[in-house]
Amino acid sequence: APSARNSQPWEFIIIRSRKLLDSLATLHPGATPLKTASLAIAILADHNRSKSATIDASLAAMQLWLALHCLGLGAVWIQAVGYSETLRNILGYPEHMECIGILAVGWPAEKPSPKPRRPLEEIVHFDKYGGKEPIKRYLETV
Repeated sequence: APSARNSQPWEFIIIRSRKLLDSLATLHPGATPLKTASLAIAILADHNRSKSATIDASLAAMQLWLALHCLGLGAVWIQAVGYSETLRNILGYPEHMECIGILAVGWPAEKPSPKPRRPLEEIVHFDKYGGKEPIKRYLETV
């Protein structure tokens, strides 16, 4: 994954213990997929390595997620913002690190259907915020 100045400010904890997975599943209501996950991967941002550690570790998490998908595995993002102290107590990582999220990983029971996405016209702006024009017309000029 790319990172500022190639600092690579990320580390990963692979969580295999059923007891730990069950404990983490109670972190918040969105963490319940950890109850049925085969394993989980905690993504850590190392703030001693980069000022942009959180962003860089997020990029690494996305690359990891795509790699898991390419292997046929399913993954669910469990956000960890605001739970760093609790997670630090459970996972034992040092103070200068922050858990930015956890991927609950397993073999999918079924192929998920695509989720609805916001239309491009709603999220893409040209030249300045609010600059609107039809996306199709823009793509024809590239």
